[in-house]
Amino acid sequence: TRPRIQSEAFASDIAKAGWVSTIWPLMTIRPMLSRPLVVDQDCVLIFTSARAVEALPKPVPIHLSAVCVGPATATAARRYGFRDVVDIAGDGDRLVEMLSASPSTRYLHVRGAHTTGNIAERLTLAGRPTDEVVAYEAVAATSAPKAVHTGIVSGDIDAVALFSPRTAAIFRSLARPDWTERLNRIILYAISPAVAEPVKGLRFSDVVVADRPN
Repeated sequence: TRPRIQSEAFASDIAKAGWVSTIWPLMTIRPMLSRPLVVDQDCVLIFTSARAVEALPKPVPIHLSAVCVGPATATAARRYGFRDVVDIAGDGDRLVEMLSASPSTRYLHVRGAHTTGNIAERLTLAGRPTDEVVAYEAVAATSAPKAVHTGIVSGDIDAVALFSPRTAAIFRSLARPDWTERLNRIILYAISPAVAEPVKGLRFSDVVVADRPN
């Protein structure tokens, strides 16, 4: 249910454990920056998703330090050439907590059009001036592909994996009435409790939440 590139990578990983995947990208990533970032030399970049890193136009300012939320985001930053990368284990709240306690500097939050946490606002209020730039838009799917619908109503799909509250909400909005009886035989795998929340009314047979949101 992730954007296609990430879904294909996840499908490849779980194939090693015997899973066969049907991919339904609930969001399509659309880059929004038309020119490279122009940033002061002492600015530190904040990335809360790998998509933000991947949406940067070239040349990428790899000479700047990058603070990332989660190992996937940090890996993307290193892959794009950033040499000074800090991985904040946790979520946006943990990031705000840690940066608020660090020496004062200027930050730039490179983010998507849809975001939560008000990171730039909260850090600025904490005395850590933070600007923000929208690097990409995640466009929501508008319907379920035939393969997904057929797999659910036929009973061929055993599990659904969801990775963000927004994609969970999109799944909930696109769930068809004739899926109801079948969903109660399907397990939901959610990366965090916040991801499981938007779909709790769908009555999956079980809800399994990852021990860590990574």
